[in-house]
Amino acid sequence: MNGKVCKPHKYAVLFQNDDTTPEGFVRTLLEALAGMSKPKMDRVLKSIQDNGEAEVWRGIKAIADTKVALATGLAREKGYPLNVVAKRL
Repeated sequence: MNGKVCKPHKYAVLFQNDDTTPEGFVRTLLEALAGMSKPKMDRVLKSIQDNGEAEVWRGIKAIADTKVALATGLAREKGYPLNVVAKRL
């Protein structure tokens, strides 16, 4: 060992547009999982609509994977097809 500490890779959590999941449900997830303010939510929702996806959170893989699992699980419980992915940056 050379004593160097490696920084963990960063991951982005992305919400992808499906044209089915209600905006109100997506807003609830954004507030609960990413702590977003209403103005930031508005920008993220516009980006999802305009670009097909938007980054909603950034951090280490373990937390990104947890946020993906929580958001996807909650969406499926409600019967929504919301696609949430973690992407290495």
